[in-house]
Amino acid sequence: MKREEKLIETIEGGDEKGNGITILKYQEYIVADGERLPSLQRYQLQDGSAVNMIDASTFQIVKSGVTVKRR
Repeated sequence: MKREEKLIETIEGGDEKGNGITILKYQEYIVADGERLPSLQRYQLQDGSAVNMIDASTFQIVKSGVTVKRR
């Protein structure tokens, strides 16, 4: 069984201070027996910092606790 990861969305957002923040959404796939099955999704900043999705338009940067709203 092999795993692959693909960038599937670039999300432009901003924090309370108006700073622009780009969040990257990755989809992991499990590749087995010629099939490519979607597995986990994850969010991160361009520098690799982890991001949690709160809802479809709200995210939180794990390290700083900063809330980011989708634009």
